[in-house]
Amino acid sequence: MGLLCIAAALLALKKFSGHAHAGPSLIQAADPAKDTRTGKAAIAPTKPEALPAPAPPQKDMTAAIQPIGTGPILVSAALEWQAPMRNYPRPDTFSYQGNAMEADYAPDSLLNARINVYLQRYRPETGVIMIADLRSGHVLAMGERQDSLITATPKLAYGGGGFPAASLIKILTATAALECKAKELTDSIPQLGGYHTLYKRQLKTEGRHYPKITLEEAFSKSVNPAFGMLGLSMGPGALRSTAAHMGFNQALLPSCVAKSHIEFPDSGFPLAEASCGFTAKTTISPWHALEIARGAGDDGRLRACPFSQTILELATGKHIPPAPDTGCRFVSAENLPRLQGFMQATVRTGTARKGFHSVLKAAHLEKIEAGGKTGSLDGEETRGRFDWFIGYVKLKEEPSQGLAFSIMLVHREYSSIHASQLAALLIRDWLLAHEKAARIRAQKQRSAVVAYRAA
Repeated sequence: MGLLCIAAALLALKKFSGHAHAGPSLIQAADPAKDTRTGKAAIAPTKPEALPAPAPPQKDMTAAIQPIGTGPILVSAALEWQAPMRNYPRPDTFSYQGNAMEADYAPDSLLNARINVYLQRYRPETGVIMIADLRSGHVLAMGERQDSLITATPKLAYGGGGFPAASLIKILTATAALECKAKELTDSIPQLGGYHTLYKRQLKTEGRHYPKITLEEAFSKSVNPAFGMLGLSMGPGALRSTAAHMGFNQALLPSCVAKSHIEFPDSGFPLAEASCGFTAKTTISPWHALEIARGAGDDGRLRACPFSQTILELATGKHIPPAPDTGCRFVSAENLPRLQGFMQATVRTGTARKGFHSVLKAAHLEKIEAGGKTGSLDGEETRGRFDWFIGYVKLKEEPSQGLAFSIMLVHREYSSIHASQLAALLIRDWLLAHEKAARIRAQKQRSAVVAYRAA
């Protein structure tokens, strides 16, 4: 009699489930192996934990930030480039997916103050100065001057329609030559005529005796004919490949940064022009130039330079760090020291020597490793002469402590200061501040030792 009652109860439950739900019943949705068990097992699916409802798509920011897979990288990167930099160097607030965010830029107050001082003192017609931490790429300071207005809000740094890259392109050509691993290309480059001109006759060596120079000397002294012949010897293939790895002709972050444009013709004089940067058609933004300088001075990789140290979600108080970015390698680890050697020769004996040695004393130069590349060219759309210096500096005793620079000035009637000299002034300020901080730390340590011994 008891078994008949249980069977009747089960039949009634099944009929009720079928009428109560338009879709499958709870028993039908459960595991078939469990349906054939005892009455106790058959009703187990009615418990809430037996059939967990599928989680709805998360729309709030806090759920999207959970460290699962690539989620935090994508979200952090999206947040990073949403920050408007309206109030730089002060924090900015902005909205992301309906959530209030605050971007903390964590700038270097000393470097920002000195940039403002130098832009006011030397009054270039147009000027952009950007400084980033050499290891992380975090933008520490920036300043711009245009139409007598000085501001820290980036505008010219994004490149606008692009600025003539001039001899900065020699970094690209030298990198391509090193990666080709052709000793004859780098150790015996023909040199005809003046260093800073480029004529077709300077590219013809048949039946003539001519001197030869090394790639390091051609780079440090910015020898146009040598780089023109180097480009003709390598051909456009190697140059185009290196340009792609360096971020030319492609979108960069943030999206408002103008594309850096370069074209390498198949042959002839236009290929020589593009290889040495002796054309205004090749353009670059100060932001992209900073990324190249950072990579050349540190790890040989091109990666975005973040300007915010952390993003704060105001509703929850949660801090979101910048997304990690390994970037794209544009020079091999084997050839990176050689490229850095070329850039150091530019400061030591090349086109940046006068600017650096007029500011930095021998005692300063002994403590640092500094390298860079200069460039100058008359603009076509913008009237005036563009004057570039991009490079890096790091302490010999603490290689992890260093800066990357991107400085672009435009001179018209006269030039009150060169970009390389301006970089040297900022390096001196940074070095003196670092030495002062080291003395304070040492004094505190000595005081602590004295107090410990007296206790």
